[in-house]
Amino acid sequence: MRYVSGILVFLVFLFLLIALASGFNVGVALMLFDLATAIFFKAAVAAVIISTGGLKVFVMAINAILSKSYKISSADREKAVRLFKLIRKTIIYTAVLHTIIGVLLSMMQLSDIHAFMANLAISFLSIFYGALANMLLVNPAISILESRENVDEKIVISEKQVIDKMLELCYKQGVSPEEILNASEISFRRGQ
Repeated sequence: MRYVSGILVFLVFLFLLIALASGFNVGVALMLFDLATAIFFKAAVAAVIISTGGLKVFVMAINAILSKSYKISSADREKAVRLFKLIRKTIIYTAVLHTIIGVLLSMMQLSDIHAFMANLAISFLSIFYGALANMLLVNPAISILESRENVDEKIVISEKQVIDKMLELCYKQGVSPEEILNASEISFRRGQ
């Protein structure tokens, strides 16, 4: 829940900053939101998740990020971290690719300066979206996943603990350690 709360707090302050910078002009502020660019990013991330076969891992990771009570094994956690690092790279490459495409398309309209400037501005929005997505969504998700405790940590018992327990059992049964050392056969049967 802290993850979602943190995102919401940042977005509120971002909207306030945009509103202040635009002089509370809703039209100018809305220009920072381009649906086509957002869909381009979502499509790229979805393609990476699907092409790597990571949909199940992605769902597990989202559950682990949003709920501390969700149990995730260390192997699945490592897969999720790798997937989110791949998503982070995908977002960066998508931003660069979208910006390059936007600049190239803008240059094709040099005769119309207004269309050129509008397309150029939209092409730079992808850098804004990419930075925002990585900063708000992906990097905190990686951090949360890396800090999760492993569910399947094995209890390690030292050799000394085993020997101490065996000696304790020997004394309870009235068997001396020398008898164990000199025994030709040791049987582990319950109730005898």
